Amino acid sequence: MTTEEARAILATIADGFDPRTGEAFPRDGLWSDPAVLRALFAAVKALERPPRVLPGERPPRVPPGNAGVPWTPAEDEALRREYASERNILTLARSHGRSRGAIAARLDRLGLPQVPPAAPTIATSRLDRSAAAGPSEDET
Repeated sequence: MTTEEARAILATIADGFDPRTGEAFPRDGLWSDPAVLRALFAAVKALERPPRVLPGERPPRVPPGNAGVPWTPAEDEALRREYASERNILTLARSHGRSRGAIAARLDRLGLPQVPPAAPTIATSRLDRSAAAGPSEDET
């Protein structure tokens, strides 16, 4: 049973109907107690909200809109044009509704080289700092 199915059953009971038959419940009974009705409506409302993410957990990943959709020749051409002016994979992924991996794979298939992001590595940063500082006392 899905959460939506459970929510629909509880909402039907809270509205005073038998979810199996659709017939109205008799006026007297457990379902007519105000505390039970409030509990049912609270449960329905809780099931309508998205699930909470607990600390240390990741929210469910939502795939991009075009995930799994075959590439068309027109989209390939658009990717070629955009790639000529914008080589940022994330930007291209967002504009095409695809993942970064899908864009990278398609660029490879189209024979377009990927440009890695220009971020300094730790080793490069250390070299830059030591060169800027000049020779050490041991080197003089």
